[in-house]
Amino acid sequence: MKKVLPIFLAIILSLGVIGISTLLETPTLDPNVSAFAEASIIQQSVDAVSEKSVAVSKVYVKRELIGVISDAAIIQKLLNDVYKDSYAAYFPDSTIGLGEDVVITTEESYVTYENKDAEILDYLKKNDLFSVVVNKIELSNGAVIYVNNLADFETAKEQYLLNFISKPALDLIKKKQLPAELKTYGVREIEISVVENTTVSKGLAPKSKILMNTNDIVYFLSYG
Repeated sequence: MKKVLPIFLAIILSLGVIGISTLLETPTLDPNVSAFAEASIIQQSVDAVSEKSVAVSKVYVKRELIGVISDAAIIQKLLNDVYKDSYAAYFPDSTIGLGEDVVITTEESYVTYENKDAEILDYLKKNDLFSVVVNKIELSNGAVIYVNNLADFETAKEQYLLNFISKPALDLIKKKQLPAELKTYGVREIEISVVENTTVSKGLAPKSKILMNTNDIVYFLSYG
């Protein structure tokens, strides 16, 4: 009987240790779910690390994290507001999106972050990280330009061609007519060949890359 008691006490003691260990055990985290905060442009503290993962939306520019937003839907509201305030007057009946270098990812995380929605949206606005749908013109040499008005592009092409041919001759060529025969020595302009072909479509571009008028387009055609 004396030997049984120590064994019985040892069993009770071991069960107690197991019970305490279970209470203190760290929950197992899914290795595919983020449990760490990464450095961001907008300083954002971690509110908590939870046992259950939640979906978070992260906003990046050029692969650098701007910050974590509470709800991706706020981006669409921002786009609507920015379009009305800054783009509608110049680009009527168009739409805007985030800039070409801006990416939003959604992932599962055990981390909940301090709400910095206002600062993140303000950063996007201050740096004008948006693109607007405009006319995209691809040249056969590989160059791509964005123009606000296709009529400006056609006018610019004609102005550019006038560097190589007179306007009366160009007008006749457009009508598929020839100038009068020469009666003495001189120059008779009968043809001009345009090597470049163009393809026109719609595309997203930041405001800074859009050629807004004829002069801008002529300058590009002349100097690239």
